[in-house]
Amino acid sequence: MLTRRVLILAIVAVALTSGSVNVPLVEALQAQKHCKFDRECNDGNPCTADTCSSGTCTNKPDDGASQSCYRDGDGTPLGGTAGVGNCRAGTQRCSGGSFGPCTGAVGASSESCGNGDENCNGQTDEEGSAGCTTFYKYKHCTEAGCSKCLCKAEYPYVVKGGVPDSSQAQARPLDWLYRPVR
Repeated sequence: MLTRRVLILAIVAVALTSGSVNVPLVEALQAQKHCKFDRECNDGNPCTADTCSSGTCTNKPDDGASQSCYRDGDGTPLGGTAGVGNCRAGTQRCSGGSFGPCTGAVGASSESCGNGDENCNGQTDEEGSAGCTTFYKYKHCTEAGCSKCLCKAEYPYVVKGGVPDSSQAQARPLDWLYRPVR
C-alpha cells in the first residue's frame, strides 16, 4: 500500500513539475484517493463538488457555482476599470465542470455627453466628448485657447455661437462682454 502511494505521488510530482498536467490521469488518481473528510478531496476546481464518499473522493460537476469576471465576449481582459464609472464586472457560471464565458461585463468606451462616465476614468462629460458644443470665453474669440468643446458651459467658457449661454452667464453676467486686455 505504501509503495502504491509513493508511486502515485511521484507521477503527480513529475506531471506538475513538467508544466503539463495529464488531467485524466490526475482525475483517475484522485478517484482512487482514500479519504475521511470532504476537504481532503478538493481538486482546486470551483466548478466541481468535492466529496468523500465511502472513503473515496468524487469530484462531480457543480453547475450552480459562479464567479465574478471582467472580460469581453472573446475572453480578453478589459483592464482594471471595473467599478469605475459605467464599467462593471460580469459573471461566469459553471457548466459541465468548467467556467463558461463572461457575461454582463461592461468595459470602457468612448465618452459622450450626458451618458455618465463611459471611459471609466472617474470623470463625466469631459472636454471633447462626442456630442459636445463649442463654447467661447467671449464673443468674437479667435486666438488659441479661447474655445473648448464641452458638454455644458463651464466658466469662463460660457459664450455659445456668439451668444452667452444663459445657464452660466447668470453667475457673472458681464464677464462675457469684455475681451481680456493684453
